Amino acid sequence: MNLRAAAVSLSLFAAACAEAPQAEGTLIENHGTTATQVQGLRRAGEGPFTQGAEETFTAAYAAAGVRKVEWSASAGALSARAAQVKWTLPQTDFAELTLTLTLEDGSQVVTPFGFSLVEPRENSHAVKTASEALLASPMPVLDGGVAEISGGACEVEYDATGANVHLAFTSSTHPAVYFGKWNGSTWALEVMDTLGFNTGGRIYPGQLHLKVDASGNPHIVYVRDLQVWYATKSGTTWTRERVDSTATPVSNAESRTFAIGLNATGRPSVLYGTGANSSERLVFATRTAANTWTQTPLIFPMGTNYNSSIR
Repeated sequence: MNLRAAAVSLSLFAAACAEAPQAEGTLIENHGTTATQVQGLRRAGEGPFTQGAEETFTAAYAAAGVRKVEWSASAGALSARAAQVKWTLPQTDFAELTLTLTLEDGSQVVTPFGFSLVEPRENSHAVKTASEALLASPMPVLDGGVAEISGGACEVEYDATGANVHLAFTSSTHPAVYFGKWNGSTWALEVMDTLGFNTGGRIYPGQLHLKVDASGNPHIVYVRDLQVWYATKSGTTWTRERVDSTATPVSNAESRTFAIGLNATGRPSVLYGTGANSSERLVFATRTAANTWTQTPLIFPMGTNYNSSIR
């Protein structure tokens, strides 16, 4: 073999063993039928795939015999340069990015990659920002001061716009129900109920549930003086009223689970336990007007675990 022939043979051997340039990042593996040719995509970022975000991918594939690399997507803008692509994710729940390799013989290797996308409000960075801001916010008390908060129940809900976060929680340090609203940059926190409000009474820190209606109004159910209470806010005004209008106290208030639901018009219904020992039962209550609730006791066969029934 002469020197020229040896050089050509060496070049062909190198081309046969070549691969596309390897980029850093997490490898999204290809488990499809083209896996022997296309290993997957290397992603430059991390975390959830968020609608509207720009993602950068580099194809990992065996480069031997590849004449052209092309990219396409089911939706969203693409900016590609050979094995690398920048993709602005669409405003959909699912999208597909497709890598197409055209080989020297004219055949094509087509490899689609599917992605589940989340809305921007679920972005971990945004959640972290809201969390850090809340921890740094002073907690108000009735005398205008602030307090350290410990213990209690907590629930978080987004409103219909997805832009605002509603937070309800209880405190055992100063027994109270707190409400907060995050508008994307700041928290507005306030005491919703505590000793001295209405007739006053002890707030039980272990029980609280929150729902937000289509108009962005919060609806909260909680326990005060072993009674089930409901509160809602319209504008700047809170309405607080008792759900269980009978004198029978709620049994095992700290351990029992309550639930609240809203119908299409925002009307609340509450499921809760009442009574004690042999008189213990579940009650389904619906708000029919301001400070007016209809209660329907739920009858279960003997031996039913009531506590489990309302989880």
